[in-house]
Amino acid sequence: MNEPAPEIRRPYCLRCYAALPTFAGARCVCERCGFVNVKHDLGIFWTKEKRFRDLEELAKTLIVLFLVGLGLVVALGLKEGSGIGTGQGWAVGFPILIGVILWETAEKITRRKPYFRAAIVWRVVFVILGGPIVLLGVATEPGLARVVVFAVGGALLFVALTAGAWSKRLAAWRDRRIRAGQYAEG
Repeated sequence: MNEPAPEIRRPYCLRCYAALPTFAGARCVCERCGFVNVKHDLGIFWTKEKRFRDLEELAKTLIVLFLVGLGLVVALGLKEGSGIGTGQGWAVGFPILIGVILWETAEKITRRKPYFRAAIVWRVVFVILGGPIVLLGVATEPGLARVVVFAVGGALLFVALTAGAWSKRLAAWRDRRIRAGQYAEG
């Protein structure tokens, strides 16, 4: 039958996931890979592997570009007199809110964020934004603005649908990787 997974021992190396000896001070050198682990970082990060840090930086760059595009759509794509313009509070707050949620989700690639449950947050975002995005697209005059609204809205709804599943898979993969690193030598 299925055996319960062994408990993750703490602390572990943030680069190779091997169990670390006790800290004598604020730093501990991993005996397996030589990486210098800082005690404070163990509470913030789950990994400091270069490829994961690079992936997080790429995600943050794409988030900034997406938000610039979203801001331009809101500022330039919606015409005055449609009732939906830059004078509306949500038109300013919406890109900021989405940016914060995207940024927090991207930081889960390398950081521990027990207070931020991406699976739950993105499901709520999908439920709350699904209808308004469709209505906004329908209310926008036909042409490029409507296409942009549907494209941005569709991309956002796709991210909302997939982010929860991605977050759960990342957590399971992370735990398996840590366990494999800690129990590889024994």
